[in-house]
Parts: sequence; structure tokens; C-alpha cells
Amino acid sequence: MPEPHTPISSHTPEPRPEFMPVVVHIDFSLRSPVDGIQFVLPTGSESYPYVSNYYVCDEEVLIFSSMYRMHIQHHRLLMLRDAWVPCVHSVWEKCTWEFEFVVPRYLEEPDPGHRGENGDFEESQESIQTVVICSGNLMDQACRPPVLTFVQHVAFAAGPFHVHPIPTELTSEDTSGISQPLMHAFCLPGHESMLHSLISSLHSAMNFYSTEFGSYPFGSYKVVAVDEMPAQRFDSSTLSIITDSIEQVLETQQALSHALACQWMGINIQQKTWSDTWLVNGLALYITSLFVRKLLGNNEYRYRLKRDMQRVVKWDNGSMPPICQPQHNDPPDSMTLPFINLKAPLMLHILDRHLGKSGTSLGLPRVLPKIFLSAMSGELQNNALSTHLFLRTCRKVSGIDLRSFTEQWIYGSGCPAFGFSASFNRKKMAALEHNKVSKLLHKPVPFFEGQMTVRIHEADGTPYEHVLDIRSSFKHFEVPFNTKYLARQVAAQAAVEGNAEAAEAMGLIDMGFGLEIWEKEKEKERENWKVADWTEEDEQVMSGATYEWIRMDTDFEWIAAIAFEQPDFMWMSQLQRDCDVVAQLEAVNALAKQSTAIISSTFTKTVLVSNYYYRIRCEAAMALVHCAIRKLDFLGLFHLFKLFLRYCYDPEDPNQDLFAHTYVPKPNDFSDLAEYFVRKLINADLDMYYAPSDRQLLKLHQKATWTYVRTSNMLDDAFESTNLIYTAVETTIQMVVF
Repeated sequence: MPEPHTPISSHTPEPRPEFMPVVVHIDFSLRSPVDGIQFVLPTGSESYPYVSNYYVCDEEVLIFSSMYRMHIQHHRLLMLRDAWVPCVHSVWEKCTWEFEFVVPRYLEEPDPGHRGENGDFEESQESIQTVVICSGNLMDQACRPPVLTFVQHVAFAAGPFHVHPIPTELTSEDTSGISQPLMHAFCLPGHESMLHSLISSLHSAMNFYSTEFGSYPFGSYKVVAVDEMPAQRFDSSTLSIITDSIEQVLETQQALSHALACQWMGINIQQKTWSDTWLVNGLALYITSLFVRKLLGNNEYRYRLKRDMQRVVKWDNGSMPPICQPQHNDPPDSMTLPFINLKAPLMLHILDRHLGKSGTSLGLPRVLPKIFLSAMSGELQNNALSTHLFLRTCRKVSGIDLRSFTEQWIYGSGCPAFGFSASFNRKKMAALEHNKVSKLLHKPVPFFEGQMTVRIHEADGTPYEHVLDIRSSFKHFEVPFNTKYLARQVAAQAAVEGNAEAAEAMGLIDMGFGLEIWEKEKEKERENWKVADWTEEDEQVMSGATYEWIRMDTDFEWIAAIAFEQPDFMWMSQLQRDCDVVAQLEAVNALAKQSTAIISSTFTKTVLVSNYYYRIRCEAAMALVHCAIRKLDFLGLFHLFKLFLRYCYDPEDPNQDLFAHTYVPKPNDFSDLAEYFVRKLINADLDMYYAPSDRQLLKLHQKATWTYVRTSNMLDDAFESTNLIYTAVETTIQMVVF
């Protein structure tokens, strides 16, 4: 019975009439389209020998490509989505698509002399048939695709492509046993030799993504390399169209692994609203970084992570909005989207660390498979992922509250700036922490909260970790420091004096960063390199130190500017005794701000020691420029030139003056890629630096540069030669202007 005063309807609502669906057929044609379709036409030159000036058909249609890249060019969406096909103006309107392409069998006009008995043209062995590659299933007969796709994720290319099947057989490294979809790569004639290196990592990437995050959501995958692309890459459903100008292996592997990752996140799963763009783009880049870690190693992964964090800190200084703005209904503009693509995967990285340390889960590797599985099973409505659903899944898996984290890093803007200093006494170890955020324009976070890991290294390298709980803008932390520093001072002094037992008691470990020519027994070599030594006063200060060095945020849990003050000899100990590439990078950056002869010698030694990761060696070479100052008699420039001479042929008279020779650089043989990158950067550093007092030195280097460019090399070193020409010309202009 209804309660009193409750109105009761006197009649039931009438059923609504049902109408038959309306099917609209639109016949349309395009004439000289500006966007949406890219034409490659004859140029009259030999740049594209496969592009003929004669055609079997009337239309000069050679290569088509849907010009849309969801994760990079959202701002062009409104213009491109209806540039070549009538469609509903919404990226969330999905449907099936059936395409029928009619293209000439060959792009060249047949020779009238090659007719058969029945009057038809005979096929020539030199002719290349036209191939069409399109999004969807790679089949000859028409079929109804099982996965819905909207028009922005449809692309096609037609041309005389060479087809290369990508092997899908399981290798010894593929222990998952998961079958992979058909994969093919296509390139234009003349580029077949480059195709293998272009796609060498695709099989591993497909296996990694399928094993870690779930089955591939489509039935096939194709990669097409074409000419005259307006951008580096366009991703569509089952198809990635890339430019053939991608030549360097590292960049190619990262670009293609990201293109494949977008098939899972960005094409099969899309953002629910425009404010969720950060999530889709960030997840695609995040899982790409995990594959890059497997492919290129942990050193490369952590180095890139640190560098990206430094870029975000410089960028997010008050002019950039939060990466997620639920109140905004428009797609990110061209100025904001690159920032979102940079910060979003970093935010997901620190979220993964937060989930792994605070909750009971293993972090995002437990969250992402659930999201991909819900999309494959149809539970994720329209395969549209929202920020709210993603955070709710993280909360269910980990069991922790993420409200404070999301308000700071997702819905808020800005990055914290920490200033640390440490003092020591015999009873307590204290760290002073100050948290300051500059004034911001877009929903600034007034104060960042969280935990930070601090690692203190004793004299023997033993680390002690402490967790600082940051809850206020200024705090004095008392950190227990367990060390018998007086006994260690005595042992350290005995070890320096040659006592083997004392050295063993100290637990000194050779990290492999030593250099034979740098030892004090090699006096002549040290004089040739102008190696600086510590003074007696410096050694007394060093002997009184109670710890080797201190590292802040060792677990990469903050996107923040961290300023920590410690003496230069502690930074040198960190550079020489910490195997973490990030610790070495932090040490190089800190020492670059302190220009001394000791630091210049340390940077030079770092470049010479091949056990350092090549990125650190390059950073040390760049930091030598900071020591090329008048106060040090341009010692840093001298060290750079000495490093450059290692890559030249020995002079006829080694006893002659250093600057009286004509040096000829050795050709690159690419047997050691680390040495190649170090050599390339040293050349760039020398040419970009100019000091009036070192005109003779720079002229010698420029002469050697032009000698190298004019010499022939059996291996293609176009990147090295181009880099040398550019920097040499730029330096010449600077010298003339000066």
C-alpha cells in the first residue's frame, strides 16, 4: 500500500512507438583533398624511382594514408575526422567498416610490345604489383570484423610495396606459450635491406605485451613505411604507417614499440572523456617504457626516467594545467598535449611505486591486466576508460586510499621543490627538509605530502636507508646513524698507507671504475693529461668525514626538484662507488656547478673509463665545458681536446708539440656503439665551445673535422658526418662574428 499523500498514477504509460531503422547511403568523391589523404606524386627526379610518370588509370593516386594520430594530434581531430569520409562528429561513435579498393595492378604503363597472343599485356618480372594495406583483418575476401572501430582509427596505404612477414614462431626467450597474431611489414622498393632492422624488435614487443597485459585485441598487425609523411607516425586499428626516414635503431625500436602499445591502449581502449586523455596516452607510454627496460636494459630505463622528470620539473613551473581537468570538455591543445604526454607516464610510475610500497599488491602490473581483460570481455562499456574507473580499480587491487595522491599529482599542478642539508654529531644525525612550491596559475598544490627514502652510505659503502614522512613545509628529522667513525678513520688512513689488512677490514670494494693511467705511479701520463691532485688540506677534511655520501629519493617516488648540499669529494665518491646510473647522473650534475681542476680531471676520467654507462660518459663530457673557464686556464677545453685525440691516428712524431700536428680522425667501424656515441658528443662539444684564447686548438679540431668528412668510409656514418659539418659551420660563424 502506498503511504498517505503519495500521488498515484491513474493509468499506465502508453508504450512508445517503434520505428524502423533509417539507412542513409552517401555517394561522395574527393577532389584535391588538403587533409586526410596524402598523395605522393612524381617529382621528375630519381628520389622515388618506383613512382612512374605513366599510369594505367586516369587518377594519379599512388599512396594514401589516413592522417590521424590519436595520441599526438588530438587538436587536429575536428578537422581530420571528416576530411575524407562523412561521419558522425564524435570519437565515441564506433561501428564496423567495409572497404573496397580499386587500384591499378601496376603503376607503370605497360609496354605495347609485350602483348600476348590474346592481346593482353604480359607481366614483366621487373614490374612491382600495387599492394593495399588497410586497418582490419588481413584477408583477401570481405568479412565482418569482430572489433568495432571509429573512423579516426582507420587508415590505408596503396603502392608498390614489398611484403615481409614478421615471424611469429616462439623462440627460446618466449616462455609464455601465447600464440601471436599475423604480423607483416611493408616497404617501398629499394628499402628492403632496411626492413629487417626496422622491425627487429616487433616480435619481442608483441610477446612482451601479450604476456604481461593480455592477448592482442585484434587479428593482425601491419607496419607500412612510406615517403613524405607529414609526421613521424600514424597509428590506426591493426595498422601503423611510419616514415621511412627513421634510421637510428634506438629511436626506431622505441617508436615501433609505442605504436604497438597503442593497439592495446589508445585504439582498442580509448578515453571516456577528453579529460581522460592523459590516462590513455600515459598508459601507452608507460607500458612502452617497461618494454624499453627489457629491450635496452635498466640503465637506459632509469636514465630516461630521470631525464624526463627533470624536464617536467622545468616545464611544470606555473604555466601548465593539471594533466586531468574534469570540467574541461575540449581536447587538449597543441601546447598542452606534449606536456601531458611527458608527465602522465611519470605520474603512473610514481603511482606504481606508491601502490607497491603502501598496499598489498605488486603495483600497476596487477591493475592493467584487469583493465585489458574487461575490455576484451565486453565489461568495459564501449571500451572507454575513465580516470575514476582506473583509480577505483587501483583501490580495489591495492586496498589503499588514493585521494591525497590524486589531488596532488592528477588533479593538481606544479612540482615540489625540496631543500635538504645534513649535520652530524656523535649522538644524532639530522636532516633539515623544506618543501616549497612556487605560485601556480592552474589549481596549484599548496603543499605536497608523502614519504621519501634517504640512503646514507658509510665509509665502506654500506647503505642505511631511512624513510622521511613529509607532512609539513619545514621539518627537522633526527636520523640514527650507526657508524664507528673514529675507528673507521684510523682504518681508512691505514688502508691509504698500504695496509692490506686494514683495507680488507674497511670492506673496500672495487666498483670497476678505476683507470690505470690515472694512478700516481704513472707520473708521465698524469702530466700529459694535467691530472689534478687533492691538497693536504683537502685530504684532512676528507679524513674527518663521517660518511661517504647521502642520496635523497633513492626509490624515484617524487617528480620534484631536490637540492642537497654536500662537499665535492662526497659527490665524487658517489660518482665512483655507486653503481646506480641515476646516482652517477646526480653526481655529475652537482659537480658541474663547481668548477675546479679536480672536478675537470674527474670528468675526464669518467669519460675514459668504459665501465661507466655510455650516457654517464656523455654527460661527463658535456660537463667538461663548465671547467673551460679562464680561472682554470681553460683546463676543461684541454681535456676535451685530449679526449678527441683518442679517436685520431697517432702523429708521426709523438714528441712534437701537441698543437703542431695535423690530426686525422679514424673512421667509425661501429664495433662499439658506446664509443660511437661518446665520440660523437665530444666532437659536438668541441665545435660548440669557443674561447678567444684557444683559437689555435679549435682550428686544429675544425681541420681534423673537414679531413674526416672528406675521407671515405666503407660503412655509412652519415649521422656523424652531418653532425660534424653542422657544428663546424656554427663555430666558424661564431669565430667570424667575434
